[in-house]
Amino acid sequence: MSEVLRHPNLRTDAFFASADWCLVLEHPAWILAVRDHRQVIHHTCYGYAVTAALYGDEVARTGFSAEGSVQEFIDYTHLFRPPEPKANCNAPKQGYAFSMEGAFSYVQKYGLSPKETYPWIGRTIAKYKMCDQQGEWTGAIDMLGYPVQKNQKIWIKKFKEFKTHEEVELALHSQPAACVVESTQSLKSCKSGVIIRADPTPCYIEKTYHAMTIVGYGHDGPDKYYICQNSYGLGWGYNGYCKILRDIVFDIFIPETTTSPSLLDLH
Repeated sequence: MSEVLRHPNLRTDAFFASADWCLVLEHPAWILAVRDHRQVIHHTCYGYAVTAALYGDEVARTGFSAEGSVQEFIDYTHLFRPPEPKANCNAPKQGYAFSMEGAFSYVQKYGLSPKETYPWIGRTIAKYKMCDQQGEWTGAIDMLGYPVQKNQKIWIKKFKEFKTHEEVELALHSQPAACVVESTQSLKSCKSGVIIRADPTPCYIEKTYHAMTIVGYGHDGPDKYYICQNSYGLGWGYNGYCKILRDIVFDIFIPETTTSPSLLDLH
């Protein structure tokens, strides 16, 4: 099982304890350790958010989950360099756009390899999609000569996008959620204890976006916020976490009925 955040005095930690609800306090085993993608390929943040949501969903239900492979998302969902199919394969040659919905759709349709069998490299490496006799790609892949089969992948039956913040708050009592946020200046230089807010940006400047994992919610006076885990390492924000005004958080998704391969299937 992947490492999770543990601290002997976590209950007295004001950053988390001041929230109305926080999985870091209530169910820390549902949360993956803080990871760091800043030194590698850009636009991989959604992979970290989605794999964290998959992990939390299954651990909350069963007590176990395999951490999903962010590397496979890089190889198979990025538009800029999709892997070539073997022979006459009808796999989508353009790849899948790097979006939250696209990532969950990929896991639902093709499955996602565990990190253990498809480890992190930090650059595109996949060469082939392995197809069936009809030329259809089933989700089986060739990872540097190692064939990852369908029964060795993580699957979801469906996923859900939330329409209201009230729905999100209710769901957070059962599992973490993946989300997209505005990549504001206060996010990029986040200080612990400061609630991230929208930039007072002129309308002609194009906004950029970032994906994170929601693990709690709270309020500070009239300001309602989410507690999010980022993928910028432990040196960012408050040990890798932040409070962000919920008005700049959107595209909030959770997976449903995540199923990991057994340990026997991985070997």
